[in-house]
Amino acid sequence: MDNEPLIDWVYERYKKQRRDSIKNGRFNFLNTTTKYLITSILSGNIWFDKKNSILNVLGSGFILTLIGILVGLSTALLNGLTFLLNSFREGYCKKNILLDKTACCAILTDEYECQAFHYWRNEHSYFTAVLIYSSFSFGFALLASLLKAFFFPSVSASGIPEIKATLSGYTLPDAKIFFSFKTLISKSLSICLCVASGLWVGKEGPFVHIASNIAILIASLFPEIRTSNLFSRQILIAAISSGIAASFNAPVGGVLFALEQVTTSSFPSSLTGSIWYEFLCSAFSVVTLQLLRSWQPGAGFLSYISLERYWSYLDLLPFIFISVLCGSLGSVLVRLNIKVFKKYDSFPKWFSICLVALLSLITCFVSIPALFDYDILYNPTDLFFQVSNSCSPSSASILCEAPPWITSLVLFASATVGLLLTGLTYGMQIPGGILVPSLAIGACLGRCIGTILRSNFSSLAGSTVYAIVGATAFLSSTTRLTVSLVVIIYELTGAFTVVLPLMLATLLSRWISNFVNPFSIYDSWLHFKSIPYFPISDADSISSFNLNLPMTPSEKIYKLPLDRCTIHQMECAFKHSTHPYIAVVQDQTEFFVGLISREKLGELLHISPLNEGLFTQVSSTLQPEEQSLSSIDLTFSLSDHLYPATFTLNHSTPPVLILKMFREMGITVVALLVRGKLHGIITKLDILEQAISLRSHESMLFSQARQTDTR
Repeated sequence: MDNEPLIDWVYERYKKQRRDSIKNGRFNFLNTTTKYLITSILSGNIWFDKKNSILNVLGSGFILTLIGILVGLSTALLNGLTFLLNSFREGYCKKNILLDKTACCAILTDEYECQAFHYWRNEHSYFTAVLIYSSFSFGFALLASLLKAFFFPSVSASGIPEIKATLSGYTLPDAKIFFSFKTLISKSLSICLCVASGLWVGKEGPFVHIASNIAILIASLFPEIRTSNLFSRQILIAAISSGIAASFNAPVGGVLFALEQVTTSSFPSSLTGSIWYEFLCSAFSVVTLQLLRSWQPGAGFLSYISLERYWSYLDLLPFIFISVLCGSLGSVLVRLNIKVFKKYDSFPKWFSICLVALLSLITCFVSIPALFDYDILYNPTDLFFQVSNSCSPSSASILCEAPPWITSLVLFASATVGLLLTGLTYGMQIPGGILVPSLAIGACLGRCIGTILRSNFSSLAGSTVYAIVGATAFLSSTTRLTVSLVVIIYELTGAFTVVLPLMLATLLSRWISNFVNPFSIYDSWLHFKSIPYFPISDADSISSFNLNLPMTPSEKIYKLPLDRCTIHQMECAFKHSTHPYIAVVQDQTEFFVGLISREKLGELLHISPLNEGLFTQVSSTLQPEEQSLSSIDLTFSLSDHLYPATFTLNHSTPPVLILKMFREMGITVVALLVRGKLHGIITKLDILEQAISLRSHESMLFSQARQTDTR
């Protein structure tokens, strides 16, 4: 990753085209690879050096395959570690202490409870079992918060907001730490501890960050990818798809998730390379994960849900009600989480650690009675699948044996507690995702309504159908996912017959959530952290206001002549200009020719931005037009050093069109002209700053309107 604050994707494509000629196409690449391999084998000199490495020759296909395999392996390993740590809260396996409860009880006996797994509650008193359960939960959460607070500060939350900002062309200030081997190890360990502690966080979002770290570390071995902003982010998109695919066991859904996240940023879809990149990486991650299922039962996330009966058009009205309800509550969760995070951000480290420990105890206090008495789990992952599955003849939980009104009451309480715990937990001094908690909350709400309706109207669909619809609607309201979410739920549950209700729930939920809160949980986090990001909603917000775009007028732009530019003029422009770009004009007519970046000008003068007061001799890369012994100051031509991706528009161009260019083309600067002369310059950074201010203005107007309505 380069250290540029904002990346011009058009300029990146321009550099790629200069580096790769037309002859270096796909078939020529295959010929080069074959020729190199045959020559190396015949000569017996297969060396893995930097210049003629087989890895460098094999190219992107090999890299993506390797990333997919490593993501699948890491997902299986982390899933196994999480299940093992989570099992310690309830007991241990008598056959092998390194086996979790699922692996230990892979072959069940005729009795209801697995005899190979030693439960604390069977051989100890109730108080002792609760103490052991709480101690493990408290210890896991405390250790995870200590790792984050004092050793690895970049492992908090899921990491998806920062990755979206990176895809939009923004370079994080701590990018070298955010994408590093240390962060990979620390986040992997921390997320296992957090999920195993029982806190209401998911591991699927952090798996995206983990997969991204794996991809960046692998790509850093290849200079062509490491030095290219375009290639590195194409690899990053493929890593996102593999992370989601391995987490949910949904290869197609992972590909669509990555592409959907790209379209909500200003990374041009035409620069994503090919959908084949994402599909190859996600496919190999899922294939690797499934191959390991025989070694570690439960390593995959695949769990087909059995539906009680198909839905009919009589269920559409309840589906609409569930979608509206989940859309509203999902937006409430986003607002609650941001308000809580603002409080957390102002707390010192030691106080935040104490809050994590206290919240883990509260979660244990809430989940222990249900776990020991009613056999309904409050772990979000287990709760989602338990609520979404229909009752079997051997089911003994409260969802199947209790009267409908008791079941509905328990489900409503579970959804309420889950919403509060998720809002309080997501964003604390620990890593964690919001995907699975949102699914669990929505599933509880949907099944609660479905249980009530089914007890009175037997012709309606089963309660499990309502649970899946509710889960989809709630997750859509928090993340604003649409197409990819429907595909992920279908691949996750195998419920092909409910695809149409899922589409309806996604559309209605997103419409309602946009009305209540126009920003998703990820966009809200980016806004709160003041990370430059250009979502679609911000462009629409700017265009809805009758405001001028933030243009720097021509009077404030330093100008240099094109053909007869002296060293003194260049030094003055570099020293006194405050704008990142300097205009280059014709010597006589002052017609606009192009832009030269202030950074490029410093390179030509051999001036470091950190030592602007030190002026040295001019670089030999500048070719003087006139060289004479009597010359006091040499003159140079800047024609070979202009910024090649400069876009020029007429000053009367509608602002909406300019915004569309910034958002969809990925450019960073536009020069506005009047009859060939410079009128002003608009940069992407100025657009982002205005979008942030307008977003704050919208929030203020929204809160004022709500206060007026309450009065």
